[in-house]
Amino acid sequence: MFFLNILETEEDRLSFEQMYLRYRLTMHGLALSVLHNEADSEDAVNQAFLVAAENYAKIRDLSEAQIRSYLLTTTKYKAVDIYRERKKMIYVDEYPTDIPDAMDAADTDSKVYALYRAMKKLPPLYQDLMTLSLDQNLNTKEIARVTGRKRGTVQKELWRATNMLKEIMLKEAENEDW
Repeated sequence: MFFLNILETEEDRLSFEQMYLRYRLTMHGLALSVLHNEADSEDAVNQAFLVAAENYAKIRDLSEAQIRSYLLTTTKYKAVDIYRERKKMIYVDEYPTDIPDAMDAADTDSKVYALYRAMKKLPPLYQDLMTLSLDQNLNTKEIARVTGRKRGTVQKELWRATNMLKEIMLKEAENEDW
């Protein structure tokens, strides 16, 4: 655990180590659900713990639920970063040779880009919930567990976020028509 060297006091190191032992498997499971690769998942967890160590003075006094949410959210974003980097690599065997299929993929990519562009206009909480739902394919029960929120609250917030997203995308579509 190289990130222990970042921490200033022995008390912080011991507390961080306990946090590491308590959450590493959960974080690894989340990263693995995104990446489907052991090595990449371990990298995501290590990167998340490095961020946590760098910000430990800010997070050490948070509640257990807040620390868990912070660690899982950080892990999720690190895993998504790794996933995106891995997606950028084009292998010769995977290069599209059928032009119509490539055009369909480009059309799909533009729709996905429009969705993510619209998601950026949502409030941060709704962005996080939609990311967990759409990117991570988590259901409301899993999102509630990851965020430390009640399932009913997550359902309402996802419903609101979805409606806001629809409105944003409709407005953007109207603007494109002009």
